[in-house]
Amino acid sequence: MARLAHLPEDHEQTEFSATYDVVLNHLRIYTDEWLDRALYDELVEAGFRSAPKQVGTFEHCFLCKRWTPLAEDVCLLMAGSIELEESTLEERAAARAARFDGYRMKRTAGMNAFHSRAQALSEGFANGQPILQGHHSEAKMRTAQKRTASAINNALDQQSKADYWAYRAESTERHANRQGDPRTRANRIRRLLKDLRVKQHTLNDYERIINTWQEAQATAGEATRAELVEQHLSGWHSIGFTHAKAKLESGAMTPDQIIIKALDVYRQAMSSEGYTSRWINHILNRLGFETEELGTIHRFTGTLTPTILQKFCRVHGAEKPKATKSEGGFTVTSPVTLPLHIANGTTLTLSPDEWCDLMRDCGFNVEANTPRKTVRNTTPLLNIDAKQLTKQGYRGRGEPQTLEVVRMSKTEYMSHRAENRETALSACGQFKFRTVWVKSEGEMEYIGKRAPVYLTDSKTHPMPQAPQASE
Repeated sequence: MARLAHLPEDHEQTEFSATYDVVLNHLRIYTDEWLDRALYDELVEAGFRSAPKQVGTFEHCFLCKRWTPLAEDVCLLMAGSIELEESTLEERAAARAARFDGYRMKRTAGMNAFHSRAQALSEGFANGQPILQGHHSEAKMRTAQKRTASAINNALDQQSKADYWAYRAESTERHANRQGDPRTRANRIRRLLKDLRVKQHTLNDYERIINTWQEAQATAGEATRAELVEQHLSGWHSIGFTHAKAKLESGAMTPDQIIIKALDVYRQAMSSEGYTSRWINHILNRLGFETEELGTIHRFTGTLTPTILQKFCRVHGAEKPKATKSEGGFTVTSPVTLPLHIANGTTLTLSPDEWCDLMRDCGFNVEANTPRKTVRNTTPLLNIDAKQLTKQGYRGRGEPQTLEVVRMSKTEYMSHRAENRETALSACGQFKFRTVWVKSEGEMEYIGKRAPVYLTDSKTHPMPQAPQASE
């Protein structure tokens, strides 16, 4: 549990409220009291920032745009509990759009005022009378001219700001609508599954480290055990230690004490109170919400195969799952413990129906198997003996270019730098041909032209015939 060093002891008497927005994954802390600078800085370090426009019925609001275990602990410390956000995304978007609309109307009013001022000043020039140099009215007219130009510039500036706030109001509503779009929700589910795999792999690493330290603990011989401890502290097994190697070398801790400390550190990290486990539980809860909002997950009714099961387990964070067919159905094994929302162990055996139910409960859709292409549709690379060849324009959109062919051997062609050797698609699109960058005589290397190549010591291909138009 996190600690706030500058949280006053009587904070329970202060009215704090914490909410969680399940749609946007935001945490908010509401209060009516001013926070001292030290406590405010602690909230900023925990990921919160002041959000004065989201206060609702409270005077002050602090927003954290991403749930983290630390931010959740801060909310629990200050408010005691976390409630669901009462205001919906649509309501907040409408309020924000209305606020931006007010800014736009204010800027529009300012634009109209400056425009009227410029029009009033320009009436002095309505008759087309030029400024008379040396006349007593010259200073007055030049001042009016400057003020007119200034009013016009200010009117244009206010119009630009009005357009900006109109765009912000429109984009706010568009963003709120996009959050509920099925495609956007499906993308969020894919990102959550990726985060789930990352966190699950962290737990898998912890388990492997625990197994390594347990093997060292079971090793007979004090000298051998001390040597293993020193090796582990120098490698990737030392994650989470602070000056452990220095304590071992100074004699402050014995090898057996290091092993006990290591096992305690990693077992605590793997416990349900550890940050990684809390992350996984939060991601699973979000996956359940997003999957339910996306729609009903259809139960797989096709033929179940080990490949499908391995993909399902791998997508949900399993470490190198191996599925085999057994008498009771299918068995999935992993070198480390399977994710807890799948099984509590390294092996799980279920019948085909039970596997299909588990995949549906986890929100896994089995993708339809697409037939593989048996014929490769590739454009051939030809070596054509011709005086000129025509290649397509840049990215197929520019005008075709006709280039003079240069003749050289394969050895000469390969002597050019790799970045100067390319292939080009012919204008007809039926074949490709080699090209090389030919330097202009007496010029720098980068000054020249690209030319098609005919290899004199390679097989010569005939020019493809143009396809005949069907009648």
